[in-house]
Amino acid sequence: KLQFLYFIARMTRVALGVLAAVVVGCVVVHRYKADGGEVKATAERVNEPVNNADEVPCGEVGITREKDRDALYYVPCGGDRRKMPVVCAVHCLGCTAEMEIARYKEEADKRNVVVIAPQGFMRSFNAGPCCGVAMGSDLDDVGFITAVTAKFKTRLGNTGPTLGTGFSNGAFMVTKIANERPNFFQSIAVMSGYTYDPITSPPTPLLLHHSLVDALVSPHGCCSSSLCINKLNYDSPDCVSTTDFFSRWAAVNSCTGNKTVAYTSFSCLTGTGCNHPTVLCHHPTPSHQQWSRNDPVITYHIMNFFESSLAGTVG
Repeated sequence: KLQFLYFIARMTRVALGVLAAVVVGCVVVHRYKADGGEVKATAERVNEPVNNADEVPCGEVGITREKDRDALYYVPCGGDRRKMPVVCAVHCLGCTAEMEIARYKEEADKRNVVVIAPQGFMRSFNAGPCCGVAMGSDLDDVGFITAVTAKFKTRLGNTGPTLGTGFSNGAFMVTKIANERPNFFQSIAVMSGYTYDPITSPPTPLLLHHSLVDALVSPHGCCSSSLCINKLNYDSPDCVSTTDFFSRWAAVNSCTGNKTVAYTSFSCLTGTGCNHPTVLCHHPTPSHQQWSRNDPVITYHIMNFFESSLAGTVG
């Protein structure tokens, strides 16, 4: 009988230990290396407001949460994090938040810029005409991305400008947010994707990089191929090309003309007389898939555009 009671007591202790581990696990936030490898877990209640910005470590990649969705963040160690610009980097279909952090981390350190990268549902975001499971499930990704970014800025005590960037599905998403949530972004710079809706955004700096041979997101707007991400736009009476999109945004930004600026591997149509910088850069060769890799030249150009647009000049 004593042995039986001892066995029951021992099993009770084990069960309580497991229960405690589960409870602790529910309030743990994992921190990651820049390459996505897990470093350690830190006990921190993900829904508990953190008013002390110093509690967010610098020089590490961490994870923050909005309800049941996650985003990664990176805070550089230089400067005042409360005043740093915050770049919201939205990934492509099939890509990850880790890829966006890796793309911008080096420039973030150089320029003292915070980066937050939302994680898509099944590696996708619902941006209207694009993409994947998120679109099929009609998720409110405008709500998710704006909420998780705003919440993290509050956690940092950050009052700096919010800047939007993304590639492909992420670019569709960023331009959609700029259209539907006025003034959420103070500047946007995207690659290989853009909204086809009429521009309702208030005047906002814009940079669009796009390949002239992109077979998945056609620069001509209409696309009949079964491979096209923007196939839905093919039946639209209003085929929105990259130049159409530039013209629409140039009108919003009150541009009076434009000029062409040539770089080593691409050229840019740059609005003149604009209230805000408005730039469309066409590339002659890269395929759509090649853009998913980190191109330091384009990354530099995007970050330079952000700096110059905040200063009120064309980058």
